[in-house]
Amino acid sequence: MDRSTAEWFEFLSRSLLWGGLVVLLLAIVGTIQIATSDSALPFFEQVQRESRGLAAIGTLTVGVTAAGILAGLGAILRLLLTLDTERLTEYEALRATERPRGDGGQTEREPRRADGA
Repeated sequence: MDRSTAEWFEFLSRSLLWGGLVVLLLAIVGTIQIATSDSALPFFEQVQRESRGLAAIGTLTVGVTAAGILAGLGAILRLLLTLDTERLTEYEALRATERPRGDGGQTEREPRRADGA
């Protein structure tokens, strides 16, 4: 994966995490708004009061679920990006330690020094 693609995936993962936070905040605001609203029809006052609490709980449940899904997707994308970046870094370090042999283009590894460098 090239650097430009990795940066876009990084941006997407952060956007998903922040989007999850925004959805959670909006769900809380919506729940409070539904629970404190005072609009009732004359004949169905009791039913609306009872249903309002159920609708508020449902709104909060859906909001928390959606926020969790967005945050989870963002975290998974971030983890995969980190693992891919580490693997790419290790691969580049491995290629840097190889040197051409001179007899057909094959490479051999340089021996490691005792001090680990």
